[in-house]
Amino acid sequence: GEAVANWSPGPAWEGFSGIVHGGVVSTVLDEAMSKAVVSAGIEALTAELRVRYKQPVQSETRFHVRGWIVSRDKRLVEAEAAIVNSSGSEYAHAWGRFLTPPSKKS
Repeated sequence: GEAVANWSPGPAWEGFSGIVHGGVVSTVLDEAMSKAVVSAGIEALTAELRVRYKQPVQSETRFHVRGWIVSRDKRLVEAEAAIVNSSGSEYAHAWGRFLTPPSKKS
């Protein structure tokens, strides 16, 4: 599974003048990974999220967001996501672990 999107955050998302709030950046990365998991036909919830902020994400700038699955083992799905600018420079990267619900016993 993979998910890709373009994102142009507006000033409403700023935590500091001209810079998108880190919580918003982490939410976007989490959502990209979640969409990648769903696109693979897996129903899972975020269990762990780690974000590395490499450069300030500027508001009113066009970014490319991508999420992808790295591995799957039983109930655990590991995924990553990145936010890059139009020239491919990475602004933030995330690593996530997703857990599928326990199987229902009938």
